[in-house]
Amino acid sequence: MRIHQIYIQIWTAAFVGCMVLDAAASSGEFARNGAIRENGKLGDHDAADISFLLRQPWNQQSNHRMSYYPAIFIFGDSLSDVGNNNNLVTLAKATRLPYGRDFPGGKPTGRFSNGLIGPDFLAEYIGLPTPPPFLSAGNNILQGVCFASGSAGILNSSGNIYGEHIPLTKQVTYFANVRQELQARLGEEGTKDLLGKSLFYFNFGSNDYVTNYFLTNGRVPSLLQAQYTPSQFQDLLLSNFALRIEELYAMGARKMAIFGLSALGCLPFQRLIRNGSPTTCVESINEIVRSYNVALLNHVHALQAAHPDAVFTYLDSYRLIDSIIRQPSAYGLENVYAGCCGSGRFNGLPTCSVPRSYNVCEDASKYLFWDFVHPTSKIYKLATAKFWTGSYPDAIPYNLRELALAS
Repeated sequence: MRIHQIYIQIWTAAFVGCMVLDAAASSGEFARNGAIRENGKLGDHDAADISFLLRQPWNQQSNHRMSYYPAIFIFGDSLSDVGNNNNLVTLAKATRLPYGRDFPGGKPTGRFSNGLIGPDFLAEYIGLPTPPPFLSAGNNILQGVCFASGSAGILNSSGNIYGEHIPLTKQVTYFANVRQELQARLGEEGTKDLLGKSLFYFNFGSNDYVTNYFLTNGRVPSLLQAQYTPSQFQDLLLSNFALRIEELYAMGARKMAIFGLSALGCLPFQRLIRNGSPTTCVESINEIVRSYNVALLNHVHALQAAHPDAVFTYLDSYRLIDSIIRQPSAYGLENVYAGCCGSGRFNGLPTCSVPRSYNVCEDASKYLFWDFVHPTSKIYKLATAKFWTGSYPDAIPYNLRELALAS
């Protein structure tokens, strides 16, 4: 039996009971709300930055901070989803404990981690509330919206094994709906002014590889691997991504932050299905990821050259995770290979929150990974601090604070 079939069976069997519970929850806390309805080496300076990064604050009351952007629009997958998938029929949900156990209030919110994630920490730096999930935002759109959706990809087919999701194409369509509403409230000139100063944040591509191109265990090629070489698949993703960026530019986006892929070969899930060793990553996957990131950076440069009235920046997620894995103790971590929550080798099976089917660590702050693919809240905090204040080559050419002031 192919590994993707086993994977689907694990999800289906494990989550059938959870889906009933989630359906009940959707009538309450997670109900729809009238919505308008997705080469990294350790540098010498990294260790010196770590203590500063770990001291950066997060406070839900953000009014005391200046606002660098008037609004934040988040496009991405489960790394940035603040609750959109709560409203979808999907196995990719984080609506049951222990997800959210370290979130303020100790309850799951739909974030795929133990606590706060990137958009939360970023909003604090900017001085805004976390952008609400589009599918439950209602009229609360003037300071931004999160379109990110767990299991979503650049390609519509990525993440289909989980069920419903909001791929990049639909996220852009949803943004067009938001723009129409903004225009009705602010007028065309007011909308252009707001969007031209707002942050557009993109964290896409992981699911195109993890739940699509790399879906099998490497011994049997996936359907996409049979169709495309790694280089051809990379080109397919980037050409589609560039089209969506052009559409957003045409609608008024002018400040765009684009994340590179992280070290996908180090994910507990990938190491489990490919029979990885306890202390190494799957280098064949990371090699493909590094190639993708180089090509993505070139696309960012090309977009900048084509649109001098806009500002683009590239954020190097791979380099940060690589440095953490190489020097875990410098970041206060004890385990950088296994998930805090899950089951199987490396806690690499997607069973976190499935009743009687998972193990969970006591202190997630000692771990790089929360579950089979997602980082812990501590890593999101550290990464956001790095991309807010960092410099080349972590952010090229601007960090997120500099991007707000660039023109």
